[in-house]
Amino acid sequence: MRNLRKHTLMLVVAMMFLAVTGLAISSQAGRDFQRCVQSCNSSHTTCNAQCNTDCKALCNNVSTCTNPCIVNCKTTTCDPTLDECKAMCHAIKDGGSPTEP
Repeated sequence: MRNLRKHTLMLVVAMMFLAVTGLAISSQAGRDFQRCVQSCNSSHTTCNAQCNTDCKALCNNVSTCTNPCIVNCKTTTCDPTLDECKAMCHAIKDGGSPTEP
């Protein structure tokens, strides 16, 4: 009976340790995920601004040239980069992180 209590107590302590460890790890992953998403959004905003600047300079600020240039730049450069970045963030969240952007 005494050994049963001892083993039960050890099992409870081990389970509590694992629960606290898991909570700490998931909490850190959540913070890393949020930092990663913020980094992705910041990079995306910078990319969009750079598209605007580059296209206005390239097209001498003529709207018939500038507007399609900006749309093309954003859809071919900024949006795919954002998708890849967020995929890496989800890998961080899910536990198999490649590298943080």
